Amino acid sequence: MDRPWISEQIQATVRQRAKGLCEYCHASEQWQYVQFTIDHIIPLAERGSSDLNNLALACFHCNRRKGRYQEAIDPESEQKVALFHPRQDRWLDHFRWSDDCLRIMGITPTGRATVAALALNRERILAIRAADYEIGRHPPLDDRELVLLYWQIGREILARQAQEGWGAKVITPLLARYQQELPQELRAVLPSVAQLEMALNEITEVGGGANDQ
Repeated sequence: MDRPWISEQIQATVRQRAKGLCEYCHASEQWQYVQFTIDHIIPLAERGSSDLNNLALACFHCNRRKGRYQEAIDPESEQKVALFHPRQDRWLDHFRWSDDCLRIMGITPTGRATVAALALNRERILAIRAADYEIGRHPPLDDRELVLLYWQIGREILARQAQEGWGAKVITPLLARYQQELPQELRAVLPSVAQLEMALNEITEVGGGANDQ
């Protein structure tokens, strides 16, 4: 089947909508030597269309690895699941940056399957991310704000615990209320209250200095 022609206007719309990022690995087209491709999320061979709701900006490597696949194996459950669909799924619902901001961590079956199938942490892109991180070009601006907020909240919590002896019973309700007030985009990158409570309990048990009040 011949690939249909996609107008420059539609290509520009796809790029603008993606903010110049590969919608899978979040690499920035601005700093690459090769122009990114327009990916048919559902392949034409599988009766996909060239409508905007089936198009995504993708770097050459992610597009090539995705190919005609719409499903892949989740390494954790070993079950076949749907790959990440940029028009139907939110990136932050399925992925998160590692603490050093170099690796994409799948946090759902779809996220894990996509990380594995598209090799989102391939050696070459890890090197690019590391170099870009050193000069402030990585992570992408939108992701960076969320990462910084995450660490700011974490540092504040630990500082309060150390200074005032706050225990899990005090901190957990505050976190729960605070998280509910955050926009969905920010809540998506924070650990769950249950995860925080578990971590706080571990800290309290190890440190032995916090008052569980």
